[in-house]
Amino acid sequence: GCVVVSTDVGAVSSFGHKGVKTVPIERPEKIVEEVKKLSKRNNLEELKRRNSKKSQSFDWKKTAERFEEIIN
Repeated sequence: GCVVVSTDVGAVSSFGHKGVKTVPIERPEKIVEEVKKLSKRNNLEELKRRNSKKSQSFDWKKTAERFEEIIN
């Protein structure tokens, strides 16, 4: 598991949980700021564990089924 810092464009911004921090795409310097903030957090290991667990809920079969629901 890892903590994610990304721009607020694309699918990452839709994950919506505490282990994902998004920043405005027009402010790339914010990525550095967020990484520095995260490195100082006391609960970084907990965030990593939570993200690892969350990532297990993503799979291609579920994604394909959901995509079919949307287009049909």
